[in-house]
Amino acid sequence: MHDSLQSYMKVGIVHFMVYPETMRGEGPILETIEKIALDGFFSAIEVTHIKDPQVREATARLLGESHLAIGFGAQPILLSQRLNLNALNADERGEAKGLLVRSLKEIAAYAQGKGLCLFLETFDAKIDKRCLIGPSEDALWVARGVRKEQANFGLMVDLSHLPLLGETPRHCLGLLKDHLAHIHIGNCVLKDKAHLAYGDWHPRFGLPGGENDVEELAMFLRELFNVGYLGQGKRPVVAFEVKPLPGERSEAIIAGAKRTLREAWARI
Repeated sequence: MHDSLQSYMKVGIVHFMVYPETMRGEGPILETIEKIALDGFFSAIEVTHIKDPQVREATARLLGESHLAIGFGAQPILLSQRLNLNALNADERGEAKGLLVRSLKEIAAYAQGKGLCLFLETFDAKIDKRCLIGPSEDALWVARGVRKEQANFGLMVDLSHLPLLGETPRHCLGLLKDHLAHIHIGNCVLKDKAHLAYGDWHPRFGLPGGENDVEELAMFLRELFNVGYLGQGKRPVVAFEVKPLPGERSEAIIAGAKRTLREAWARI
């Protein structure tokens, strides 16, 4: 692709993942968000809960000045406290999906009153997080149920999770194309259970033993075009979700992610 990638997408990044020391709502939140806000490559950022009211207020001012699109990631809160509906028994999973639809309708209705949209991310069902949603077929069933009443609801798909789900971009995106609302891109380790980053740990692109690098990202982007998520004049968010391993620097991970995206874009 010869056109600028920024003309087709708002490139974002999950702040609390690339700076994991901030994931619990503490640490150098303002300083690290400022690094992203000052980087013109990014048009979007995802943050999570900030415990200190003064830091929260200062962060809001900074983000307001930066003109970044802002998302709130509930993953650290939900996953750390196990606030999800999981069940391995098939009958229980069917009942849980129905309860999930009901809950999502209520949350989406509340969000709509605030002028917000609600996105549900599909996670792995059997490898690491073992979340209810889960396979794309289940995600489609849930999305159809919620969208009957709430138009401000959509699905988030993460390239990092597709190998863990045993799904290809063509299968996943083709199935969910009418409900896609947000995209994450990143990597995972699947084959080596002894690997430090095995499972859903979002290591850097190109990590030895990992599943995703330039070619896999290029394939994913092609499918995003094929299903209509990306297209001329649309500019939806496509956000990095990458995390440094022990001994790795966040800034190097960010730079590497940007290089990977540029190289993948050149191959489309």
